[in-house]
Amino acid sequence: MLSPGQAAHVLALYLAPRPLSADELRWLTGEAARPGDAARKQDLAALERLRMAERVPGGTPCWRAGPAAGAFVRARLFAGLWPPEHRAGALLSLLDEGAGPRRCADILRGGWTGGHADVELVPLLEVLVAFLMRWCARRAADPAALDGDFLNLLFALQGFPLSSLSLLRKILRLTARAYHMARNSGNERFMAMLLLSRLYLHVFVGNNSSRLADRLEAALNTVKAFLGPEEDSLLPLFEGQLAYLRGDLKEIIACFNRCPEDMAWCHRRFYDTLGVCALFSAGYLHQFHFALGSVEHFQRKAVLAGDELTAAMFRSNSCFLLLRKGDRQRMRAVLRGLEASPLYAEHAIVHSHVTRAHALLLFMEGDARGAHTLLDVRTRRLLARGDKPVTFKDPLVLDMLYVFSRNGWPAIPGYEADPLLRRFLQGANRHLKGTAMRIRALQLLDAAALPRDAVALLRQSLEIFRVLGDPHALTLTVHVLARARARDGDAGEARLLHDMVREATGRDLSGVEYHEACRACMEVRPAAFELFGAAFSEAGMAGKSVSERCHAIFSVLDLPDTREEALQHFVRAAMDAFRQERGGLFRPGEGGEPRFAHIANVSALELRSPAMRPCLDWLAEAARRSRRPLLRHERHGLVLRLAESDGRPWLLWMSSLYAAGPPSETVPAEDLLRGGRLLAAELRAILRLEAFRERQIARQHDKLRTIFLREDRDDCLVLREGLHDLLLQAASGAVTDVPILICGETGTGKELMARHIHTASGRPGPFIPVHPAGMVESLFESEFFGHERGAFTGALKQKIGLFEMADQGTLFIDEIGEMSPLVQTKLLRVLQERRFMRVGGTRELHSRFRLIAATNRDLWQEVRERRFRQDLLYRIAVFPLTLPPLRRRKQDILPLTNAFIRHFARRYGKTVPPLSETQAGELLAYAWPGNIRELRSLVERAVILHRGGGLPLLFGLHGGPAAAAGGKEGGQAEPPLPEGPVAPENLPTLEEAEALYLRRVMRLAKGRVRGEGGAAALLRMKIPTLYAKLRRHGIACGRDGMGAGYR
Repeated sequence: MLSPGQAAHVLALYLAPRPLSADELRWLTGEAARPGDAARKQDLAALERLRMAERVPGGTPCWRAGPAAGAFVRARLFAGLWPPEHRAGALLSLLDEGAGPRRCADILRGGWTGGHADVELVPLLEVLVAFLMRWCARRAADPAALDGDFLNLLFALQGFPLSSLSLLRKILRLTARAYHMARNSGNERFMAMLLLSRLYLHVFVGNNSSRLADRLEAALNTVKAFLGPEEDSLLPLFEGQLAYLRGDLKEIIACFNRCPEDMAWCHRRFYDTLGVCALFSAGYLHQFHFALGSVEHFQRKAVLAGDELTAAMFRSNSCFLLLRKGDRQRMRAVLRGLEASPLYAEHAIVHSHVTRAHALLLFMEGDARGAHTLLDVRTRRLLARGDKPVTFKDPLVLDMLYVFSRNGWPAIPGYEADPLLRRFLQGANRHLKGTAMRIRALQLLDAAALPRDAVALLRQSLEIFRVLGDPHALTLTVHVLARARARDGDAGEARLLHDMVREATGRDLSGVEYHEACRACMEVRPAAFELFGAAFSEAGMAGKSVSERCHAIFSVLDLPDTREEALQHFVRAAMDAFRQERGGLFRPGEGGEPRFAHIANVSALELRSPAMRPCLDWLAEAARRSRRPLLRHERHGLVLRLAESDGRPWLLWMSSLYAAGPPSETVPAEDLLRGGRLLAAELRAILRLEAFRERQIARQHDKLRTIFLREDRDDCLVLREGLHDLLLQAASGAVTDVPILICGETGTGKELMARHIHTASGRPGPFIPVHPAGMVESLFESEFFGHERGAFTGALKQKIGLFEMADQGTLFIDEIGEMSPLVQTKLLRVLQERRFMRVGGTRELHSRFRLIAATNRDLWQEVRERRFRQDLLYRIAVFPLTLPPLRRRKQDILPLTNAFIRHFARRYGKTVPPLSETQAGELLAYAWPGNIRELRSLVERAVILHRGGGLPLLFGLHGGPAAAAGGKEGGQAEPPLPEGPVAPENLPTLEEAEALYLRRVMRLAKGRVRGEGGAAALLRMKIPTLYAKLRRHGIACGRDGMGAGYR
């Protein structure tokens, strides 16, 4: 017998597509690190003797599966060998026949969220990619394979750093195969989403192609037509990265701020990448509090997750920000630490970033020759070991390379100026293109070409930077334009432009070398923000007090509708106004600990880390003991006490690592308090608006309850607690025209929800309910399209179809999953165009109806089993809503019961006592398979039978007269349903059991479906649904056909 560890090693080697080292085996099986390798080496030696493993000849010891490993794994001798949380158990599940992308996603999510570094996940990723390649080969012709689980998994796989190029190639091959499957099946949504999933890779490697940007924009526009409201959070993610490709600085930041911070696990890398794009953009716009706060946040998160490579990349990013901020001392310290790290020598991406940052530091300190030497020597070392520098994204590098070239110094491999200029001039990134235009104009001026060509390029560059808002690049372009206009003979404009540059920088730069101009323009003064008329994000903010910035920011801030998003925007805006890098809005919990409603630039891992504990203790103490409006701490920042509700205060905490000092030391206290009062007013407005919405929802519930009781319909009664979140979603969807799919078990109130959405939509047309399950297939066109007089035998007059009747209203199709494939095809055709012709007609009609469909089936499973069209599902499920069953809304059971009791007591003129505690417990403990319809029937029956004393609650059919009737009813009795212990071979299938049960109920109902005592009432089932089930099982209705099949 093998030990659990040895068996895990055999399974891992069997699944791995390549030989693994001892560390990789440990990473793949999820084992904890051990003090030495002696035990692991002994395990592997034992496996070699058993021919379960083979050592591969070569330098680093690696192993692959031995000849006996396959038979051992296929024998499945692992039962109970590992605890449920062991990685090996998850890997074993990949061998199950039904394993697919969902299983892979569960394994990857567990490994990713377990705090493992990316390098430790590489063997696991290789196993999953190899499994998915085989899975795609088996399911290549199955359109149902391209589901959301597979798409999310592809997003997650492509979101990993490019530390393993061999793994990257495998992932790209998998993506190409998935794209080929989607193209063959005509799945436009899947194809477009896959293109967008590649966006991360293009942004990561610095691809700047205009053709690529146009193609991705087309894919984004295609995806927008398929995304529902629950997927809206993906749009700013993709739009922000597309904006980065195009160099639109302000749009990048806006998209990042629109992204929810609780992004789905499979999109987290895309969110982090967009965060990097946003922090660089903020640095170019001189929003250093945002930029440095974000980079510090991402770096701390990587360190806490044990991902040193990612942390080093963020530290190198901070160097470029510190350079633009002018904090060269701190930048030098960061560079020293990075250059001493082993990661600098091991990874080309870290080496490239750090080397460029160091060269730029020397360049901005005036040592251009030293910058050239350092960049040249270190780049050649990188090339000598077989690596090459990664693409740069900072335009300042172009300025530095131009100075090198103008001084006649040798070109640096990988940094040749002319090829780079051509690429940027033809690329999509306007930020780099504007800089390349300025450098090209300088080259023309150096070559003594006609100045008008240089002036034309500089004016284009000027217009680009006026829109983008980079003050350094804009001032530098104005400086070069002044020189060009002087060369062109326009001394007046040249003098005016020189004066503008002098006002911005505080220096007269006429006649100075370009290198010195680059250094001077890096220190533009606040006057430059309005001097050039550019649309800077910081325009109007320079020199203003905290309270003035608060007023300016919040006066134009458009807060979202939901409280969570509104508080997120509130915290971000407060940090902008106070120039702080991280912050959070919190209230004290029951034990006094801070409970954050929203926190920015602090990850969940950091919040739980020991390093954060002193700050949290100080915040708890501040909330508990002090009622002062402003508190400060030398290390932890400041706290503003803003408001109180429910007897507990709301407090705002903010802090900064890179600021010159705490705001309470560098800003007058009165200014901080004035800013705090403005923040308090904004917070109270958000809280009042939320309370108002809660009251509106309560009124909606009361209105629905009144409608239900007045109409006396057999539908779901909607109360406050159980459907609160669902009604918020329904209210958002009601005001749109998108199709809505309402899912839920029988009796949960799908039709009433549809009526509520129609009422809330304000559509002038009618609400038209349709139950196609009871409709004959051949009559679909006549019922839905209508017909002209004489169109067929019996068409004695014109008939308006359901589509036409629902014009400008709502068409509600109940139990859409019961539709036959032929009817599904006909329905899809109309839903695509909203155009049709009546049967026998010649004129095309257009109906502007809004579709709401309902089903109690799992349509996604139906698609996989090819009983429902995938393209129709995508059409009707743009906005899915799922009504929870009553057993998951236990808070509603007793209020519903009491409402039903009052209603039926009034109807039948009875005085009914309140429920006893025992009865309340029984109601809460019951499973309610028939949901609210069953509860309504139970209460109505109890009120009818009430003759004094307590209510007789008779659960299920066993207490009713129908159940007591029992026995034979003319003809042979049905075989009994098995009860108690039954041999597996004697168990009926689910279909057989349902048919037996339906035949028994039809006998009890004497063949009747409708009316009191009919089968529909006994089963608490809608009549169309029951007809569909009877037809499927061949069970006839009526006294003469009880139990017989359809003929």
